[in-house]
Amino acid sequence: MLAMPKDEAANTLLADYVSKSGFFRVFIGVNDLEREGQYVFTDNTPLQNYSNWKEGEPSDPYGHEDCVEMLSSGRWNDTECHLTMYFVCEFIKKKK
Repeated sequence: MLAMPKDEAANTLLADYVSKSGFFRVFIGVNDLEREGQYVFTDNTPLQNYSNWKEGEPSDPYGHEDCVEMLSSGRWNDTECHLTMYFVCEFIKKKK
Protein backbone atom coordinates (compact mmCIF):
# COMPACT_ATOMS: atom_id res chain seq x y z
CA MET A 1 0.00 0.00 0.00
CA LEU A 2 1.27 3.51 -0.71
CA ALA A 3 2.69 5.33 2.30
CA MET A 4 0.16 7.41 4.22
CA PRO A 5 1.78 10.27 6.16
CA LYS A 6 -0.95 10.80 8.74
CA ASP A 7 1.01 13.10 11.03
CA GLU A 8 3.90 15.53 10.92
CA ALA A 9 6.42 12.98 12.22
CA ALA A 10 5.58 10.47 9.47
CA ASN A 11 5.58 13.20 6.84
CA THR A 12 9.00 14.45 7.97
CA LEU A 13 10.41 10.91 7.93
CA LEU A 14 9.11 10.32 4.40
CA ALA A 15 10.32 13.70 3.15
CA ASP A 16 13.78 13.00 4.57
CA TYR A 17 13.86 9.62 2.82
CA VAL A 18 12.70 11.13 -0.48
CA SER A 19 15.24 13.94 -0.30
CA LYS A 20 18.18 11.72 0.70
CA SER A 21 17.26 9.25 -2.06
CA GLY A 22 17.69 12.00 -4.63
CA PHE A 23 14.06 12.00 -5.75
CA PHE A 24 12.18 15.22 -6.41
CA ARG A 25 8.69 13.75 -6.05
CA VAL A 26 6.97 10.46 -5.24
CA PHE A 27 3.41 9.21 -5.13
CA ILE A 28 1.93 8.87 -1.64
CA GLY A 29 -1.26 7.19 -0.46
CA VAL A 30 -3.68 10.10 -0.79
CA ASN A 31 -6.30 10.61 -3.52
CA ASP A 32 -9.75 11.96 -4.37
CA LEU A 33 -10.68 9.21 -6.85
CA GLU A 34 -14.02 8.42 -5.18
CA ARG A 35 -15.31 11.96 -4.72
CA GLU A 36 -13.75 15.00 -6.37
CA GLY A 37 -12.21 17.36 -3.83
CA GLN A 38 -12.60 14.99 -0.87
CA TYR A 39 -9.14 13.59 -0.31
CA VAL A 40 -8.68 10.36 1.62
CA PHE A 41 -5.78 8.11 2.48
CA THR A 42 -5.64 4.82 0.58
CA ASP A 43 -7.15 3.06 3.61
CA ASN A 44 -10.20 5.34 3.07
CA THR A 45 -9.64 7.45 6.19
CA PRO A 46 -10.26 11.15 5.54
CA LEU A 47 -7.62 13.85 5.83
CA GLN A 48 -9.13 15.32 8.99
CA ASN A 49 -6.18 15.72 11.32
CA TYR A 50 -3.21 16.22 9.03
CA SER A 51 -2.24 17.36 5.55
CA ASN A 52 0.77 19.20 4.18
CA TRP A 53 -0.34 20.80 0.93
CA LYS A 54 2.01 23.06 -0.99
CA GLU A 55 0.69 26.62 -1.13
CA GLY A 56 -2.16 26.85 -3.66
CA GLU A 57 -2.78 23.11 -3.62
CA PRO A 58 -4.78 21.06 -4.21
CA SER A 59 -5.60 22.93 -7.40
CA ASP A 60 -6.82 20.38 -9.99
CA PRO A 61 -7.19 22.98 -12.76
CA TYR A 62 -8.48 20.54 -15.39
CA GLY A 63 -10.30 18.00 -13.20
CA HIS A 64 -7.77 15.20 -13.75
CA GLU A 65 -5.47 15.53 -10.73
CA ASP A 66 -6.81 12.81 -8.46
CA CYS A 67 -3.57 11.46 -6.95
CA VAL A 68 -1.07 13.12 -4.64
CA GLU A 69 2.68 13.42 -4.84
CA MET A 70 5.05 14.39 -2.06
CA LEU A 71 7.80 16.76 -3.10
CA SER A 72 11.27 16.45 -1.59
CA SER A 73 10.34 19.41 0.64
CA GLY A 74 7.61 17.29 2.24
CA ARG A 75 4.84 19.38 0.72
CA TRP A 76 1.98 17.71 -1.13
CA ASN A 77 0.68 18.43 -4.63
CA ASP A 78 -2.29 16.92 -6.45
CA THR A 79 -1.30 15.37 -9.76
CA GLU A 80 -2.57 13.05 -12.46
CA CYS A 81 -2.57 9.36 -11.54
CA HIS A 82 -1.30 8.07 -14.89
CA LEU A 83 2.13 9.69 -14.57
CA THR A 84 5.17 7.46 -14.27
CA MET A 85 6.77 8.30 -10.96
CA TYR A 86 8.55 6.72 -8.02
CA PHE A 87 6.42 5.88 -5.00
CA VAL A 88 6.83 4.98 -1.34
CA CYS A 89 5.04 2.01 0.22
CA GLU A 90 4.28 1.15 3.81
CA PHE A 91 3.63 -2.19 5.41
CA ILE A 92 2.82 -3.60 8.80
CA LYS A 93 5.89 -4.94 10.54
CA LYS A 94 5.32 -8.52 11.59
CA LYS A 95 6.44 -9.53 15.05
CA LYS A 96 8.96 -12.34 15.24
